[in-house]
Parts: sequence; structure tokens; C-alpha cells
Amino acid sequence: MTATLRQYGRTVRSYGGDHPIAVAIAERRPFRAGAMRGEVGGPWSFGRLPEPWLSRLDDADRENRVTFVIYSYATPIAWWVSRSDPRLVIPDEHYSSTTTRHQGYARAALPQS
Repeated sequence: MTATLRQYGRTVRSYGGDHPIAVAIAERRPFRAGAMRGEVGGPWSFGRLPEPWLSRLDDADRENRVTFVIYSYATPIAWWVSRSDPRLVIPDEHYSSTTTRHQGYARAALPQS
């Protein structure tokens, strides 16, 4: 089940280490918050993800090491790999101010994981 993260009837916009989106990412819980979503399993879309990140994500997915993907619109902006030694991969790419904010949520999840 995917949770929609809302506060006072609208999607939450600010972030920090204890932000609901950062917590959902750290715990690898499916969520949907506006144009951002987190889903269990491999990618369903590669969106605007550039090379070499596209190859890295595709290779990890083929090896069944991708366990959770965070999307901004339809582009994967971060993903969890490996089951035995989990780590969050956040490509160093810039798309838009909205996606930059989404990447900030993923980075905020790092200390919690």
C-alpha cells in the first residue's frame, strides 16, 4: 500500500531529517507526495536519467539488487541497492528546483538509514 504524505490537506513541502518523506525513504516504505514517489522493487521508468547512471541502475536491477526506487516525476533520482549491505545511491544530477528539493528529501534520509 502506498501512503500519500499530506499535512493539513496538502502535500508536505518542507524537509529535514525527521520529515515524513525522509523517514519513508529511510525505512523504504512506499509513498506518494505530489510528483515524488517511492516504490519497492526495481525501476518502472528511467525518465531523464542520464548515462552512466542509467547503466548503473539497469545493471543493478538486472542483478536484483535494487530494492527501492525514489522518483521525481518519472525519473529515478535515488535508489536503494543490495539486501545484505543496503546503501542509498543518489546521482549527482540537476534537473529542476522541484527535483532538487526531492533530492534533498533523499539526502535527509541518509542519517536515518
